Amino acid sequence: MKKILLIFFTVCLLENAVFAQECVRADYKITLANNGRTKIYDMKFSPYGVWSAKNMKEVSGVFVFRVTDLETDSVIFRYGFNSLYAEWLTTKSAQNSKKVFYGAVRFPKTTKPALIEIFMRNSFGGYDGIFETVFYPDSLDYTGFSSDNSKVKKIIYNGKPSKKINIAVVADGYKSYEADKFFSDAKELASEIFEYEPFKEHKNKFNVTAVLDTSYSGFSYYTFGMQRYLTTENFSAVCTAARAVDWDFVVVLVNAGRYGGSGIYNFYAAVSAQNPLAKEILVHEFGHSFAGLDDEYIGEAVTECIMCTLSEKKFCEKCKKNILHTIFCFF
Repeated sequence: MKKILLIFFTVCLLENAVFAQECVRADYKITLANNGRTKIYDMKFSPYGVWSAKNMKEVSGVFVFRVTDLETDSVIFRYGFNSLYAEWLTTKSAQNSKKVFYGAVRFPKTTKPALIEIFMRNSFGGYDGIFETVFYPDSLDYTGFSSDNSKVKKIIYNGKPSKKINIAVVADGYKSYEADKFFSDAKELASEIFEYEPFKEHKNKFNVTAVLDTSYSGFSYYTFGMQRYLTTENFSAVCTAARAVDWDFVVVLVNAGRYGGSGIYNFYAAVSAQNPLAKEILVHEFGHSFAGLDDEYIGEAVTECIMCTLSEKKFCEKCKKNILHTIFCFF
């Protein structure tokens, strides 16, 4: 699915602060304010299980989420990502309509109060701060918090999540009585990713787990007027669907047959699971989500790549290089 071109912002992650082993989820709303600037508001923190994901050595994307130790003024965690909101800003509808998108970012719980900031890339290629608040670890409310593992199935398991890249496969539109169908779809579709190099060679670096949560994440077609663009404006709901497992990347299987999908860098990859081309679509969309790959490289005449043509059963050399770079950012 065609998406906005990534301009990478790369920084090294500092590791000079101590984290607790818990994971925190920061939910927020994002919109375009009347002054023409992006506004983030209503950020709420909640417990999100155990933090066992490895931190990427580099971050990039339209947005950068940053955690800074207040006592030492040291940056202790960064996470870069794109979002559907950022794509919406490039459309004509953003000029004459208002939308609120629901975002979420996960981070390891700090042991002390920390400054939370979100930056957004500007038209000059730099980054502007668009939001900040303070996180107080003692303020988390654990009332009613639980992690239900009753509808979880391991598809690929190669070791402790803290030592692997973890992919959560979640459901949208599957009913509770369709559990067997969902887990079968998840195994068949997610396994296809590892039929392609360089994922195949590095399969032992990944865990893949399917999670059936029947809550609705709101995926629909006709995003920005494109019938095949299957997305949701509620990433918070996607995070809720995946909350029972440890994950670095999330794949959404939409229980629909019409051709469609989407892939947004460090956000989600989605596919219409009942379409005959679901395997190829998922590999293509996961390329966007995992490594920020584009649909095509204009002027370079690259066609023998699944990012350009679904009938191709391989990634081109440029895509392979970007995928490998992402994989080794975790190790």
